[in-house]
Parts: sequence; C-alpha cells; structure tokens
Amino acid sequence: MEFTIYLKLLCSLKPYHHVLEIGCGCGRIAQNLIDHIDEGSYEGIDVNKKVIQYAKKKIEQEHRKFKFHHINVYSGSYNSESNVMPSDFRFPYRDNNFDIVFASSVFTHMTPPGLRNYICEIYRVLKPNGILMSTFHLTKDLTQLVTNYVDVRPDSMDSKYYKVADVNIPEINVAYDENYILNLFKNDNLSLIGAPYFGKWNNRENHLSWQDILLLKKVPLK
Repeated sequence: MEFTIYLKLLCSLKPYHHVLEIGCGCGRIAQNLIDHIDEGSYEGIDVNKKVIQYAKKKIEQEHRKFKFHHINVYSGSYNSESNVMPSDFRFPYRDNNFDIVFASSVFTHMTPPGLRNYICEIYRVLKPNGILMSTFHLTKDLTQLVTNYVDVRPDSMDSKYYKVADVNIPEINVAYDENYILNLFKNDNLSLIGAPYFGKWNNRENHLSWQDILLLKKVPLK
C-alpha cells in the first residue's frame, strides 16, 4: 500500500492517467491500483520472467487495462543470461505516452551506463509535464555509508560517484552520490519537484520510506 499512497498523494494519480511501472515484479503495486485506474491504463515491465507470468495470470487476465511485459534485459540478480544490456535497451512504447512513470527499487540495482539510458528513455515516453517517481540510495558523502559498500573498479569516469555491495555482481545494491544523480536528471530535462524524500536505509533519523524518493517533472524542450 505504501507506494500506492505515494502515487496518489505525491504524483496526484488520477483515474484517467496512463501509468508505466518499471520493475513491476508480481504486480503488488498494480493490484492496489485496480480500483483507481479507470479510464486510463497501467503497463508494468520487469526483467524477471516468472513474476511477469504470475502477474499476467493473476491480474491481466481479469483487468484489461492492466498489461505486464517481460523485458529480456540483463540483470546480474534476475536475468543474467540476457545479452541485452540496460544501456542498450529501448522501452517498447511510443514517445509522450505516459502521465506517470515510477520505478521502485530499480535504480538501487543499476550502474551508471544503464541508469543514464533509462533516464533518457523515461524522458522519451513521458508526456510533457509528466511525473517520474523513483527510488535511490543517495548520499552526499560516499565515505559515510553505514553498510558495507565498496568502491567499484575505476574503469569509467563515473566510478567515483557510486559504490556497490558486491563488485562481482554490482546490481545487488548500488549507492549513488546525490548531486551526481540530480545532475543526470537535470541534464536530461527532468526537473526535481521539491526536495528529495530521504529514506531510512543509511540511518537517517527523519525519513519517509526505506529508500530515498525523487519526484521529477518532464520539462518540454523549447
């Protein structure tokens, strides 16, 4: 129920909105939106084929406006046999298609090449002034993490801006420098709405959820 509430209160989700969930899993959030999305539609994508099959059977078969799609994209944790990297994947949707895109626990499992591409794709499929709600592990100081994150191999210009829980499977857990992430979004014309809603993951006393939540709006190109 948590992110269902955030979608309604923070993103002003309306019954006529068209929604995309990246990393939809078995449809846990979608299930709670069935009675809310009426004239609009919901699309869920995930790299895990088994959970998509479950969501199709339990939700899509009975609710025409809810669709689930397996995306055969590499994930060290969930789809390690795929040859399609997140940095090369194009979302299977037309431009300016969705009022809201949300991604919970997606970018906490993605390194910069995939992240940068997903940000571009999110911008592409969002309608002008559409809203993105996404979660991260963000910090202003990567040396002050309470859990055991380690430096990544210095093989790219981005390596100093994130740490991972396991260098062998970086996607298990990723923490990012806050300003690095905000600048990525700014450079791709996704404007931060208000301030980040910080989470408890790094032992913050004041928090909204477990992970950090960002709300961003698509700024139309002039």
